[in-house]
Amino acid sequence: MLPSELKLTNLGHCYVHLPETFVSREPAVKGGAIVSIKSIQNDHEIYAMWNGQLTAGEHVELDMDFAQANKLQTELVIINTIDNLKPVECTFCCAELVNPSDYSILSQHSDINLLDSCRLVNRNLIVPVFVSEHVKVLVKIVSYQPDHQQFGFLNKWTEMSFHHNLENPPKPEMDPDTDGVQLPDEHHPFISASLGIGYRPRFHLGAVLICGDRGCGKTYLMNKILKDYKQFHSEYINCKQLRGKRPESVKKKFLELLELATEKQPSIIALDDVDSFLDYDSKHDEEQGQDVIYKKRLVDAFCHLLKQLERQDKGFVVLIASCRSPEALDGRIANPKGRQYFNEIIKIEAPNLETRVEILKNLVGEHKQIRSSVDSEQYEEFARKCDSFMPSDLRLIFERALLCACSRSSLEFNSDPVTLSIDDLNNSLDGYVPMNLRAVTLQAKTGRTFAHVGGMAKIKEGLIKTVLLPIKYPKLYKRCPLKPQNSILLYGPPGCGKTLVAEALINQEGLNSICVRGPELLSKYIGASEAAVRDLFKKAQLARPCVIFFDEFESLVARRGADSTGVTDRVVNQFLTVLDGVESLGHDVFIVAATCRPDMIDPAMLRPGRMDKHIYCPPPGEQDRLEILTVLSRDMDLESDVELGIWARRLDGFTGADIQAFLFSSQLKALHEIIDSKVVTNDEKNDNNNSTGNDFPIVISNYHMDTVLAEMSHGIEAKKIDLMNKYPASISRVQMHQVAVRATLA
Repeated sequence: MLPSELKLTNLGHCYVHLPETFVSREPAVKGGAIVSIKSIQNDHEIYAMWNGQLTAGEHVELDMDFAQANKLQTELVIINTIDNLKPVECTFCCAELVNPSDYSILSQHSDINLLDSCRLVNRNLIVPVFVSEHVKVLVKIVSYQPDHQQFGFLNKWTEMSFHHNLENPPKPEMDPDTDGVQLPDEHHPFISASLGIGYRPRFHLGAVLICGDRGCGKTYLMNKILKDYKQFHSEYINCKQLRGKRPESVKKKFLELLELATEKQPSIIALDDVDSFLDYDSKHDEEQGQDVIYKKRLVDAFCHLLKQLERQDKGFVVLIASCRSPEALDGRIANPKGRQYFNEIIKIEAPNLETRVEILKNLVGEHKQIRSSVDSEQYEEFARKCDSFMPSDLRLIFERALLCACSRSSLEFNSDPVTLSIDDLNNSLDGYVPMNLRAVTLQAKTGRTFAHVGGMAKIKEGLIKTVLLPIKYPKLYKRCPLKPQNSILLYGPPGCGKTLVAEALINQEGLNSICVRGPELLSKYIGASEAAVRDLFKKAQLARPCVIFFDEFESLVARRGADSTGVTDRVVNQFLTVLDGVESLGHDVFIVAATCRPDMIDPAMLRPGRMDKHIYCPPPGEQDRLEILTVLSRDMDLESDVELGIWARRLDGFTGADIQAFLFSSQLKALHEIIDSKVVTNDEKNDNNNSTGNDFPIVISNYHMDTVLAEMSHGIEAKKIDLMNKYPASISRVQMHQVAVRATLA
């Protein structure tokens, strides 16, 4: 070969740049070829790789630091290509620091990568490694494995070891099952296989989907995986940044990401919160509009990325995505026709009691300057109050408690370390709403309790035993191996207190509630009603302990076949499957339903396991009517001669709502009598500013009550006859169904 002039420049890597004339004489030479550079003066020879870069003249370019370290100067050299040797992929490479004093510099930069400077290595080769923009160290290649070839190629799998004293150079610990690649500390088999560690898949294994509610730790887990596989190239994107972008730009971004990951494979693509711009709405299935078309084009862009990734049969690129749940994504992504895109789904559940206690203790242990006076029992008691809390909620609660402790310590002007007490933890819960419940509309408490409900003693006892006792004694009930009775159906004539007693139940302390009034879950969009049912039970699980109260239950689960549209049929089917899975929600989710027409409810809903208890709310008897009159008349002024016991007998056939209307009408009669009487002058009638309201007490007498009773008697008698004719038939149908179920089981 003809001699060429070697010019030294600051390339920042150990690749050689060849003249165009040399390449034209050697057309077989391509990027990645091994080139021999031999000095004419002293016959010194080194080897480098050609990365495809050409020089403008007849000279050869080489990095100045690399050439000088290997005893080459600006001089004439002879270049040749090495065709008969095939380098081996290195699994381990050991390098020695040329200057031992550089070890202190190297120890501060443990994340440097020799591959950034050089890919081709051979023994005694000296390579400059840049630890920062202006700081470099020289390392000498001592050994590499496998060592049966003259040259070796570094890759992302190569384990590097830098030393300043190599009298006893270390040997890598090889695992025969991993093809010489060191596994991370926390091994994820599916991701390792997709990256080609220990297993060479014959086809693309699919992507990984991390699911979980807000604040459960999806981003933390994704970053932890990237850290565990830090020796591989990774690309991370928070998909919230893609909201509002044009679909063409999103598609281009995805393709550039895939191209870069393919070039530097094995590699990992991490897409966080993909549901932030690919959220699914059932309205998109039937509506057409700009927003719908925009969403569909975004889904097409994401599906295109997944398909391109799937077509790389021999590529080692794995995609990791995170979202709230697969149902939150479009059906073409979560459930495509044919092969699934996500073959590995990691679901992060809400922490249980033991995990919450452990998280709280770890948070306290992170702060060495904080002392805790909370014992294990107090931690467990406090963790029970945080049933629906995610790890991020627990951290926020701990920070609030820490602020309370610091504020108390500063007010006491005490120099002792801050002490965290159980009172600080309890105070931190005041006004705090967990992240998952901020979008859940819970029923506001009205203050009405069982003390405000007259009569219905057996009904109240049944509700207490079914709902309140399992919450009060959770450990005792968990010892019971049978499925708990979580659901109650209250049925009876209108006005007998079904909704009232349910309201008193959900107002109990420490109990959350979600109320569904009538057919408000039904929607005209296909699949939206069933999704609303699933979402309802999911919200109840997050808000544990929680009661779901269905008023007018027959409007939601009417007999199948009675609706020509088929909407209620699909809702009934969804209820049948969800209610069978109530046991998976634990002992802290309860269902209370109220109906006036049990005969209209689908019979499959009434069997035990779906509606465990059927409690009949009959019209009140004499004793119940007396208790109702006593409760309702607490805030009323009655004449001394009014005997509530006598009136309880006279109001035979009246429901609770009728008795309330009777008392309120009697009070209005007394009020109108005062207004019309001569005791109140015209000036006093019109004087709204000076009236105290106590000058003329509204006293209800027997006369007022007799008058109202005479006006209501005709309507009450007609209602009584109607109930006698209709309602026993409904009750008998429920009883007949129960008998049929028992006979089937027997």
